[in-house]
Amino acid sequence: MNGINISKLIVFSFLFLFLSPVVYADGTATAITDQAGFYTVSYSFTTEDYALQVPQFTQRSDETENSSEVGYTFTSTEGGDTTAGKSAGVVFSDLQSNNGSYYVPPYTTASFTLFVILKLNENDPKAKYGLQVTNLPFTVIRDGNKSAQKLETLASYKTKQIGLNK
Repeated sequence: MNGINISKLIVFSFLFLFLSPVVYADGTATAITDQAGFYTVSYSFTTEDYALQVPQFTQRSDETENSSEVGYTFTSTEGGDTTAGKSAGVVFSDLQSNNGSYYVPPYTTASFTLFVILKLNENDPKAKYGLQVTNLPFTVIRDGNKSAQKLETLASYKTKQIGLNK
């Protein structure tokens, strides 16, 4: 990282009377072959007097959805097709997972990385493709009560675009 990018730093948001965690995101993109790209978006949550459950599983979706999975889509340069190819993704953390979620204890900073691979077909458009996170849900656990939440501002949760199908 070349320093802190203020646009990537989300300070505090109030969601349903809960102070949501402070979050920071950073993305990378690498062409593996002429037709495949590897994308990562790393982010962290910092909790206070509450715990969090953060999903491990992902789904490719163009729109922000009310889903319990981390959502992502692809951006492209002109002439590209954001629905092209096949992809697979998962969220990793050094935390222990249980039933598809990571548990973040109170007063903790935990890091996560969304890993996604995009594989284009030969007939898919030649273009630059990037990854954009479309849904980042989490569950706040406070005093034994659970409240499903999601980050509303995801513009900085993306990667650069890389040329594929050259």
